[in-house]
Amino acid sequence: MVPSEIEPSMSESDNRFANLRGVQWRVNLGVLPFHASSIDDLRRATAESRRRYAGLRRRLLIDPHLSKDVRNCPDLSIDNPLSQNPDSTWGRFFRNAELEKTLDQDLSRLYPEHWSYFQAPGCQGMLRRILLLWCLKHPEYGYRQGMHELLAPLLYVLHVDVDRLSEKFLEDFTDDEIGGIQGNSKKIKTLDELDPEIQSIVMLSDAYGAEGELGIVLSEKFMEHDAYCMFDALMSGAHGCVSMAGFFSYTPAIGSHRFTSGS
Repeated sequence: MVPSEIEPSMSESDNRFANLRGVQWRVNLGVLPFHASSIDDLRRATAESRRRYAGLRRRLLIDPHLSKDVRNCPDLSIDNPLSQNPDSTWGRFFRNAELEKTLDQDLSRLYPEHWSYFQAPGCQGMLRRILLLWCLKHPEYGYRQGMHELLAPLLYVLHVDVDRLSEKFLEDFTDDEIGGIQGNSKKIKTLDELDPEIQSIVMLSDAYGAEGELGIVLSEKFMEHDAYCMFDALMSGAHGCVSMAGFFSYTPAIGSHRFTSGS
């Protein structure tokens, strides 16, 4: 599929994304542009938001066990597991580990009625990393109990969108022996022959152009990236939304630990 085939107007975004709640929420939260003139606008915004999250992970996730270039090794007299320097690599690593323990206490009790999804190791890992990174980026708030319950539905709607993508293709399409698309027993030659909902799903799940895979709007591989961006927008109150972080703001007592569970 080439970009020239993907040029319908995005002005009717509410109708186009009516059955893709995760995409619609990303638009509403400002992660994706509301007034996108083409699918390429959505792809560029998608790729850029994912690049920002990937950069944040590289900068804030600390693992001193990983081997490093000898030329970039820290001063081991300061940067070692017994160091009392709070800014050392090991000091940051231990603080992160302490916060992860607090996160795991809450995540282990998350939505027990939907245990099979939210307690799956993959889901728990994504939720833990997103919350950890958001708290490290926003130490003025840190982690407060209840943040995990705001994040979980954001990840879930992205999961539902990806599932809907798979179901739609299994329901409406089969691949013929030469790799063409067969829809409802009729050979599909152009996107114009598809109904609007299927057109949207095809366009949002295709990889092409400069952004490639990073620009696929509906992507299971990048659900963690997308959920973080949605959560960050929700907490910051971007694009006119209420800043949810303000509801978790508090003034800690002297000597108390910022990353505590409980209100």
